[in-house]
Amino acid sequence: MRMISTNLATDTWFRFLVKQTLHTSYKEMFVGNGKDYQWVKLNVFTRWNASTKGTIVIVFDASPTMKDHLTTLFAGAVDSISLGDPYFSHVLLAGEVLRLQNNAVWKIRNLVRSIEHERTLQSSDFPVIHDLARHAIHVLETLDLAARTLDSMILHNDQFASEITTTDATVKITQHHINDQLVFYSEAIQGLRLRSISNKDRLQNEIQLSFNMAAQNIASASMSINRIIQSDSSVMRTLGLTTAVFIPFSYIATLFDLVVTRQNIDSGKWNLSNKFWVYWAISIPVASTAAVLSYLYHRKRTTWKTGNYMRTILGSLFRNNLYTVGGGVR
Repeated sequence: MRMISTNLATDTWFRFLVKQTLHTSYKEMFVGNGKDYQWVKLNVFTRWNASTKGTIVIVFDASPTMKDHLTTLFAGAVDSISLGDPYFSHVLLAGEVLRLQNNAVWKIRNLVRSIEHERTLQSSDFPVIHDLARHAIHVLETLDLAARTLDSMILHNDQFASEITTTDATVKITQHHINDQLVFYSEAIQGLRLRSISNKDRLQNEIQLSFNMAAQNIASASMSINRIIQSDSSVMRTLGLTTAVFIPFSYIATLFDLVVTRQNIDSGKWNLSNKFWVYWAISIPVASTAAVLSYLYHRKRTTWKTGNYMRTILGSLFRNNLYTVGGGVR
């Protein structure tokens, strides 16, 4: 806020900003199209004439609704005694800003509470929550601006009251009353600021919680996939071991096919050779050796991968100085 005061007039100009969301529940934010917020701007210039005790108030960029509301507000509150103080109009505008900021803060609070009530992994939408967090940050910013502007108003009002020498008790009472109202509005804005900080922190908690829930769900799905892969791998190992056992039997059976069986030409019957035991004597050791070698190969491969993995983890821990020489984590 800025003020220029002379013996003839007192000029002030200041600005208030208020950001209000248009949604009333979390579900509406998913189906909303276009802008889901609006800015309310109060760019104000005032001039108080010391001789006529009249005040000119000019509000720039006011919406038609705000224009009608302020016209009604000033028309119903102005009296001859209040016009004697240049900061009476500031009290009315400060009260209007408090009303707008109160609506803005509690709309954010209601949306945050709606998110907390409807908290599920399926309904969590990070862009929507981040947009709401952006609105909460802007509301907090406008509250800081309003608090500084009101503090400046109080300072300039005290300065004006100290420079005016009057014995009129009514004027002094009016000045004290206006000062008390400005102080009240300033403290109320500070209270809304604390509520706005709470809203912002709760939104950050919801964002972090939604992220953790999504990460936990992804980790659970990954574990399920790993179990399926391990099951498939176990089946393949079983098939591989079975193949390793029976291939030697098949190969040796083919090799000895013409040797161990003979057909009697006279009777037309097949006779088993008396050397059939040689087939088993060769097949069983060969199949057993193949199975053992296959098992040892897979075991050595698994141990080698696990050892490399552990060496990688331990190397990373020591490189980052997570462990001390005496043992234990820092």
